[in-house]
Amino acid sequence: MSGTHLIADELGDLRALIRTLKLREAELRQRIIARRANSPLEGTRFVVTVRTSARHSFDPSLLPDHVLADPRFARRQIDPDKLPAYIRLNSRYYSEVFDSTALPDDIRTDRRYCTAKHSTTVSAKPHSTTPAAPQNRK
Repeated sequence: MSGTHLIADELGDLRALIRTLKLREAELRQRIIARRANSPLEGTRFVVTVRTSARHSFDPSLLPDHVLADPRFARRQIDPDKLPAYIRLNSRYYSEVFDSTALPDDIRTDRRYCTAKHSTTVSAKPHSTTPAAPQNRK
């Protein structure tokens, strides 16, 4: 066998092993999350912590209809289906679409118009070891 065949086989084997390890990691992660520990899970060599967090992001669909219909918060968008070979600045080739970037910051940061996405992070770190005392060199 040539070297390139060996490299191809090694890469295939490695990717199969990675898939197997990822599946095992996902299984262990689910078991740890199901345990719902309030404190870190300590093993002999590693400490596992579970953190749940929420990220709030602006969701325009939660805005009242009168804000969505306000022309101050709209921008023109070309309708490609109606566009001829040449572009004419004619309203029939454009449509007005809501543009959330035109909203004032206080509206975009208002939690009433945000959705929360929750995520759970499972991390494993080696136990911290006490650093060895520095050795005196002579």
